[in-house]
Amino acid sequence: MKALSELVRSFREHSGIDLYQLRRSTAEHWAEAAGERIAAYSGVMGFVRGELRVAVYHPAAGMEIRSRQDEILQALNTEAGKPVFDRIVVVRRRRGPERHEQV
Repeated sequence: MKALSELVRSFREHSGIDLYQLRRSTAEHWAEAAGERIAAYSGVMGFVRGELRVAVYHPAAGMEIRSRQDEILQALNTEAGKPVFDRIVVVRRRRGPERHEQV
């Protein structure tokens, strides 16, 4: 018979709860990965599986994120200790970052 702690660990692994929590905590490092200049005009909206969704408030910020996507993803995945994000989707927003809440 398995110990309760082993059953809980198995459930967490199979349900994806641990990966969700890892993605969430890694997304909080957006400003460090993207850089303060880009972070001032963007913010994490959320994620779906390995796709990180980022709101941008200036077109130039969106272009820079797209051009530096591999570098930013590498920084985030290094922070996580394993690959948790494989793509960044940039979503243009009209309102400024003062109205945006990060994940």
